Amino acid sequence: MSTSAKPRQQWTCDACGKVDFWDGNWRNYGSIAHEETCPQDMISTCSDKCREVATKKIESGEWELPKLRAGAGGSSIVAPRKGY
Repeated sequence: MSTSAKPRQQWTCDACGKVDFWDGNWRNYGSIAHEETCPQDMISTCSDKCREVATKKIESGEWELPKLRAGAGGSSIVAPRKGY
């Protein structure tokens, strides 16, 4: 019997650049609307230290998630992401 499992996706930490498989330490920043509309624009972090870096950059305005507008067919991007 043959099994054809999909290869696991590797993720890149937006704070430190680490590339690895998702595990219990990784987190995404963003809303459900971001996840559904532009998952490639979510901010991903690999550790608590990197989450602190990302939080500071978000709070300072250096990084911004895309601005979304809700519509009848779902959300759409009205302003692109910034900084990461």
